[in-house]
Amino acid sequence: MRPRSGGLSWDSDPIAQKLTPQSVSSALAEKPRRQLPVGTIVAVAAVVVAFIAVGVAIVVVRGGGGEPGTGPTAESIEGLSCPATQDGAVTVGNGAGDTTSGPDAVLGFQYAFYTQRSGVAAREFVAPDSPAISSAETIQGAIDGQIPAGTQHCVRITEQAANEFDVDLTERRPGGKTTVYKQTVTTVERDGKTVLWVIADRH
Repeated sequence: MRPRSGGLSWDSDPIAQKLTPQSVSSALAEKPRRQLPVGTIVAVAAVVVAFIAVGVAIVVVRGGGGEPGTGPTAESIEGLSCPATQDGAVTVGNGAGDTTSGPDAVLGFQYAFYTQRSGVAAREFVAPDSPAISSAETIQGAIDGQIPAGTQHCVRITEQAANEFDVDLTERRPGGKTTVYKQTVTTVERDGKTVLWVIADRH
């Protein structure tokens, strides 16, 4: 994904975006019930429809429907196959990763997110001064609230330039739903380690 300004804003942070539709629904549910004029009811209905449209747009922007040939289909009943491979500029896998290279840092971040389910562990693969990646607390909230235990993942990383990578993240949930998220990831060097700097949507 390409870097965006305002790193922690709701419209640019892929992790925070996961919380938006549920936050809106909760806020509406907490409103006390009362009789409203017809005009007010129509206005509220229009707002709800607008929020639904925004939620759909977020999924589309992030590659939510998946694309033919980019990952397993939703109808697949087997576990997500993700053999670790490296072929030139392309790295595929879902292993623990490390901080010796950009692809390994990407693998490490996603492993911490999906397998360890730890926001703290994920942030260990992020530059402390990153302007566009959420805090450990926000990441943990997304994991706990939005990612079912047992969700599998597979990452395809293609190096485009020094410290810049196109990433196709395939997510397969226990019910079989599979989604491919397209990202551009930028890395930096910090204290002898390669860590993530920006994760941005790739269109």
